[in-house]
Amino acid sequence: MKDSKIMSVAVATLSPLAVTDINCRLMLEAVKYNFPIVPTTCPMAGTTSPYTLIGTFIQGMAEVVGLCAIVQSVNPGNPYLSAFGPSVSSLMDGHDMYYTMEKPLWKLAATEISGSYDLPYLVECGGNTPAGFDMQTGAESMIQMLSAVGSGADLLAGLGSCYNANGLSAENIVIGMSLKRASDFMTRGIRLDQIDESIDSIEEQKDLGYFLMDDLTLEHMRSGEFFSDPTMNMAGEFKAAPSMLERAQKMIAKVKNAYESPVPEQVQERIKAYFAENIYPRFS
Repeated sequence: MKDSKIMSVAVATLSPLAVTDINCRLMLEAVKYNFPIVPTTCPMAGTTSPYTLIGTFIQGMAEVVGLCAIVQSVNPGNPYLSAFGPSVSSLMDGHDMYYTMEKPLWKLAATEISGSYDLPYLVECGGNTPAGFDMQTGAESMIQMLSAVGSGADLLAGLGSCYNANGLSAENIVIGMSLKRASDFMTRGIRLDQIDESIDSIEEQKDLGYFLMDDLTLEHMRSGEFFSDPTMNMAGEFKAAPSMLERAQKMIAKVKNAYESPVPEQVQERIKAYFAENIYPRFS
């Protein structure tokens, strides 16, 4: 896989401003094969970095750029993908709060600084603090996604992250893609290339009073001019309708039912039994 760009290697920095022996050895081995290096830089405000937005940002970017300098000194020109994952420490109990409202600000600033160094930049595009599908989860997930898309980053990662970055769910992946489409739509803005056609449409239909059969309506009814998405209830009707989570689960079930695994059935059953006995009870 040398020079293929298929394989990348994450090298963690130890905040504040250190790289451990094992990560130095990982980096040295990776650059032998010209594998792209991705820094795992995660200072925690209040415990491993200053308890200010700017202090944590400065320290974290110093760790990102510093590791890049080390990589380039060992193997000049080795691919390096800038990434930055700061968080906030809860001063009540020391808990690491990974997807707080500060994250989008750090994300946008880090993208801008990395661009000034001509470094390609990666951002995580989802995530939420609570372990559930409530309004807070929805708001946090959309804020994280919108800031990732709007940042202009070169690569988006972390789709499907949930539970404060400690979990990954199929439902969150499907919902995350809906939020990605919504974010793309929001950042696209209003197109200006059809001003004349729109004015002509108003002129033509002013006496009729409606635009249902107008040429622009027929042209754009399936063009994506207006936002729609299979996991979102776009009808706005006052009646019972499947939730976003239920729609996502239905889509996942359809994919799973159509998939034939190459893994022997006995092995599948053993894996399912292991998770049922050892993993799932932790979340019940």
